[in-house]
Amino acid sequence: FCSNISDQFFRYASSLENLQLQENLLGSVIRQDTEGRLFDQLPNVRTMNLSSNGITIIPPYAFSPMKGLEVLDLSFNKIVEWVHKLTCGCGAA
Repeated sequence: FCSNISDQFFRYASSLENLQLQENLLGSVIRQDTEGRLFDQLPNVRTMNLSSNGITIIPPYAFSPMKGLEVLDLSFNKIVEWVHKLTCGCGAA
């Protein structure tokens, strides 16, 4: 099990499109990522699996840098709080 990754862990993975991180213990590191830096070097990820990670809180900017994200699996976590800052590239003011 992986329980800690730094915000530089993915620095050489910017072309990655499929990220499978299921069945780890990343809940606390995700909860502490209040500025959205953990995944900010993964703009091309389309599919991300974070199932079974002990996630309880997701900070507002956790996935904001991931502009290409289409599928996010958060199943088998016990999420009690998630306030997400939504953005769209649709030109809306």
